[in-house]
Amino acid sequence: MADYNNTTFGNFTGNSTNNTDEVTTLEPRAPSIAEAILAALIVLIICSTLVNNFFVLFVFGKVPRLRTPGPMYFLVLLAITQFFGVIFSLVPSLVSVIMGGEWIMGNVFDDVSAYMANLCYHLTVHTLGIICFERYLRICRPLKHEEIFSETVTVIILFGIIFFDCVLAIFHS
Repeated sequence: MADYNNTTFGNFTGNSTNNTDEVTTLEPRAPSIAEAILAALIVLIICSTLVNNFFVLFVFGKVPRLRTPGPMYFLVLLAITQFFGVIFSLVPSLVSVIMGGEWIMGNVFDDVSAYMANLCYHLTVHTLGIICFERYLRICRPLKHEEIFSETVTVIILFGIIFFDCVLAIFHS
């Protein structure tokens, strides 16, 4: 027979009885080894993502010959997307892991975090697809590449991807 008088909920332990008038006290417990390892891995991912994407933006800012419309715009969008993904998805996840699995940031931020995670996912995938197509044209069909990927068309493609993924993330979050 199950013992319902001593029940564990996430990071808190409470003693419950069948009397509904009694208030249950919650006592915090120490994080487990798995939670500590997960928190350390999330911190490592956050730090490496921030440093690597900062270097990408720094290099594009310092080296003028990398500032061609196609690759630079797409890779800068990818780096910015990664920054937003870390800030709005991984940092709240880290806070949740540190708090023992409890979400303390409220429902609105939960919805914003889910939306931004979906937006960053879709932006990353679609930007990588456009980068692959752009590189294919650059290597295999250089004349077609110059015709398609002018600066104006590249900016239109970027804003089109951003708009499409903003709408798409609404329906997936």
